[in-house]
Amino acid sequence: MKDTIRYDINYYGEDENYIHAKFGDLLKCYNFTKDFMEKYKEFADNYIKYWNGDETSIFKKPLDIVHYVIDNNIPVYAYLNFYDEPTSWGNLIEYFKEV
Repeated sequence: MKDTIRYDINYYGEDENYIHAKFGDLLKCYNFTKDFMEKYKEFADNYIKYWNGDETSIFKKPLDIVHYVIDNNIPVYAYLNFYDEPTSWGNLIEYFKEV
């Protein structure tokens, strides 16, 4: 997946894979479909651990997640909840540098 911004999906629904960014973190809202969780098990399991504050997650900060998504071409979309608009993972690198 390229660093794509999708405007045509419901970022509050259950049919797509997405993560919301807000207040300098990736803990506002997310959804992973069953198929996604099976295919990208390592990512999904570690993100859920991060979400739950489990220190065994490989993700320690939001940029860890952003770089993992980009480096491993994970087909999950990003939503910048503070501005209520879809964004790209590349844009989130800049966002997290500023917060």
